[in-house]
Amino acid sequence: MAAGLCCLASLYGFGAVLDGYSQRLHPPGLLGARGIELAAAFNLLGFALPGLALAWVGWRLRERLAQRSRATRIGAWMWSVSALAWAAQGAFVLDPANLDAQSSRLHAAMWLLWALAFVAGALLVGLDAIRRPGERGLALIAWLAAAAMVIVLRDGQFGLMSGPVAQRLALCAWLAAYVAMMWREHGQR
Repeated sequence: MAAGLCCLASLYGFGAVLDGYSQRLHPPGLLGARGIELAAAFNLLGFALPGLALAWVGWRLRERLAQRSRATRIGAWMWSVSALAWAAQGAFVLDPANLDAQSSRLHAAMWLLWALAFVAGALLVGLDAIRRPGERGLALIAWLAAAAMVIVLRDGQFGLMSGPVAQRLALCAWLAAYVAMMWREHGQR
């Protein structure tokens, strides 16, 4: 949960101190872009540390699911891949002056991998969890988060909401699924 709070606090905190930055109009990656004041700090606190912490959570989930189906274990790995892709966005920073630069393209690729890996992983983990009465809540949250991510990221292209707002909603859905999974982990100890 601390990783999610660190990520969101970084997004809103660094956004508040960057002159001219709007949460409604600018993507999260801009806070860590080349030439932006405090970009390195945002990349560490907004991308790298939360992503690595959540990758560890996904890895622990994979260990706990060792006796479950192959699809479920792959789903847990996909959650870890998603979190590592989130962390990698802090290493591959956007270059606002050259969006075709290698680093900008890698940042965009990590953004896409983050979303695709999470959606695939959530669907697979949810398929197993729905069959277990004590885990149906996790399945529901995972599937709702995956659906929300797909809907809001797709909707950002149609103008019903701005792309940056859709990105933040997708981020919140992703973090909510991780928090639900961590609560489940904590409750089973």
